[in-house]
Amino acid sequence: MAWAVRFVGKFVGVYLLDAVYKIDKLYEYSLAEEFCCAAMPGKLAIVPFGAGNVPKTAVIVSVSDESSFE
Repeated sequence: MAWAVRFVGKFVGVYLLDAVYKIDKLYEYSLAEEFCCAAMPGKLAIVPFGAGNVPKTAVIVSVSDESSFE
């Protein structure tokens, strides 16, 4: 059964909790509509990471309407 995820045009900046120094940096994810009201700085989130989309725990540090990436 196929399902679609709607995105609201918001982005969250996160830091992975268990990141080694080499990959310890800010990552940005598009925010799904179902999480737009719950996402706020300081909360934990599970994000897909790496080539295998491995679930990783991250802390949300920012929520914005625009991506910081070009």
